[in-house]
Amino acid sequence: MRSWDGFAGYFVVVSGCLGEAWAVFAFCRRLLSEKALSPGAKLFFPIFAAGRLALIILNRNVPIPYILLAFADHILLLGLVSALFPENPAKKLFAASLLTMVITLLGDFCSSAFSLCGLVFLHVARGIPEPFLADWPNVLISGISVLGIIGTIRLLSAHAGPVFHGKQTRWYLAASVPLLTATVLIDVADWCASNGILLRGQGDLYQAQLFSHGEICVLTALSLTGAGVCVLGMHRIYEEQQRSGRYHCRLAAYQMLTDQYRQMERLRHDLKNHVTALQGLLREGDPEAMEAYLKAMGEMGGLGAGGEVSGSPVVDALLWQKRERAEELHVRWECSVSLPKVCEIREFDLCVLFGNLLDNALEACEGIPEEDGRFLRLRAGMVRRCFLLEVKNSVGQRNGEAGRPGKTGKRTGRHGIGLQNVRDIVETYQGTMELEEGEGVFTSLLLLPVGPAETVRI
Repeated sequence: MRSWDGFAGYFVVVSGCLGEAWAVFAFCRRLLSEKALSPGAKLFFPIFAAGRLALIILNRNVPIPYILLAFADHILLLGLVSALFPENPAKKLFAASLLTMVITLLGDFCSSAFSLCGLVFLHVARGIPEPFLADWPNVLISGISVLGIIGTIRLLSAHAGPVFHGKQTRWYLAASVPLLTATVLIDVADWCASNGILLRGQGDLYQAQLFSHGEICVLTALSLTGAGVCVLGMHRIYEEQQRSGRYHCRLAAYQMLTDQYRQMERLRHDLKNHVTALQGLLREGDPEAMEAYLKAMGEMGGLGAGGEVSGSPVVDALLWQKRERAEELHVRWECSVSLPKVCEIREFDLCVLFGNLLDNALEACEGIPEEDGRFLRLRAGMVRRCFLLEVKNSVGQRNGEAGRPGKTGKRTGRHGIGLQNVRDIVETYQGTMELEEGEGVFTSLLLLPVGPAETVRI
């Protein structure tokens, strides 16, 4: 019987390590590797499984404090996820923190809950005054706990996609804090329990065990609930902010398009009078006066050269507004934009990218004399399977700092904040961002991999 218990124990330990390692690998493969797995990522499963088994064997043969073993296990998972999967480092930290919390807290909760049930059964049904769980019940409880952990990780793998996708670096970092805090809290509680610190029962060993396991159950349940509510609450707030931002973006676009429509209506309403005036100028043979009159009509109707029709009303309105600002600053505006018919980049994110880069470019142009030649060139479109956005603008020797990353002539620092928002969106889409200045020209180049798509060219 004793040899069977030993064999069963080793079987559960090895099977549990392999099962948990496979569940963690499947989780990371689904949520951290949208493309084909890299050779390094394929090594995660064997390295993680072997590492956990080595820690368990070391613990069985060398007297290591429990808390050190727990921290080593957490560091192993955090390190392997960070090193082997090609993703945003903050996103990998969030994934590893979530997995670490589930393995630690859920494992402790299941072990303590089933131990409580076993102790109560032995005391009430069997009439044992001070029951103590032997080897085979512990083996059974360990097996059930491992199955619960694997099932939970698989469930998260299937349904946690919305929480993992579309977030910015700061969100992942902030969401990792409650997960790691809950894990460390339970590690300390486990260490206290293993040293008898949590045993506060006034009665016999039976009551002390009930009290200790009950504390762990309550603490892990509260920690799991608190961390889950915190992360889901942050996710809900983030989604609401995104929806609010998209709403205000569309509202601003509607207002700008309404202004354009009103200008066109004014021009159409007075068209008969304008035609009469132009006929008079034609009879008088004054072409310069006719040209000035036609220019004034175009400005009234918003018919300046270079009108943007990108296929997105929101982006169209934004580009129209920035072009109006460029004309006010006497900046030569050159625009060539191609947006996919079905764009994988959200309109809100496009407005953040276009708006901040164009604002920075116009600010840099405003800081140089008009005689030096102010210009702004905007180019955007699909290049193979990537969306390319390039903004070039003139900069001067004295004011070139305004166009450089992280530097601004504004005391409020809005320039730097806008550039950080651009970086966050680029990281969200796993793209690249390059900023370069040379020979009086500052270039901002973004490349976002979004897959094949048909484009509308203007």
